[in-house]
Amino acid sequence: MAMQQLMVYLHQLARQSPDHQENWLDQTRDLLSQHLDKRIKTQQVAEQVGMTYASFRKRFVDATGISPGQFRIRQRIQQAQEQLADTQLPIAKIAASLGYPDVYNFTAQFARYAGMPPGQYRKLWQWNSTIK
Repeated sequence: MAMQQLMVYLHQLARQSPDHQENWLDQTRDLLSQHLDKRIKTQQVAEQVGMTYASFRKRFVDATGISPGQFRIRQRIQQAQEQLADTQLPIAKIAASLGYPDVYNFTAQFARYAGMPPGQYRKLWQWNSTIK
């Protein structure tokens, strides 16, 4: 089975242009950063960049140090941080705009990645911007 996967991978690689081989990571980052409010399947992203899921995931982790799913979560949290800092939107609206099913899931994930809940992050950001 491993030999078959290797043959498929080599065939796909041979069919790709040199530019495509060099830009797959940029293309992947762009795809994973789009439509943060929607669920996407990583397998579909792999297909769009012309790879099998297994080789895509391995190459992505090797190149970035994190999985495609973790990259996408970080993009959502970064977008949330920008909205918390730059707007007065309610946290529930920010959560909904990023595709979270409810504010509780959003708050828990935000706290895991940002080290504090979104309300505290907003207050800290506002306090820091007033002393500048």
